[in-house]
Amino acid sequence: MARALAVAARDQNPTVMDVSVPNPGPGQIRVAVEAASLNGIDAAAGAGLLWDSVPHHFPVVLGRDFAGTVERVGPGVATIRPRDRVAGVITGMSMARGALTDTIVFDARGVTPLGSISSESYQASQEAATGTTAAGFAPPGQDGGSVPPNRFRGALSEPACGRSVPGQVDVRGRTPLGP
Repeated sequence: MARALAVAARDQNPTVMDVSVPNPGPGQIRVAVEAASLNGIDAAAGAGLLWDSVPHHFPVVLGRDFAGTVERVGPGVATIRPRDRVAGVITGMSMARGALTDTIVFDARGVTPLGSISSESYQASQEAATGTTAAGFAPPGQDGGSVPPNRFRGALSEPACGRSVPGQVDVRGRTPLGP
């Protein structure tokens, strides 16, 4: 199981919940997500504005962009190995499995290896990513909370860069920071 910011059903607010995570299949990798983004499509989905126009399967896990560390590789994956750091973008208009989770299974061809990027450079690149929100998640067993769609704004979360920035949505059961 993984913790994810997801919409469980039509007319519900996004909530931190447990979702299943399959083992990677042929050509797939399993990534421990360290940073993910919220963008306009996520805000619209969280507000319930897309259900009549975009194909979806509940629960809809929000988030389209992510970075993290590979945990496992599926059969046929030769260029990516466990412990590699990667970044990826979920493309297409179907909504179901998103990146605002602590673990994601993804097509290995859809990620970019980050190589030997230092933690300081990685943090700086995250801080420079204006217009998105990097989100981290608490380990299993810690309480999550409901996040109203109008609270989707801010900068970086504690787990992504070691500190919180005003306006950040905190999905670990604390009160969202800022206005």
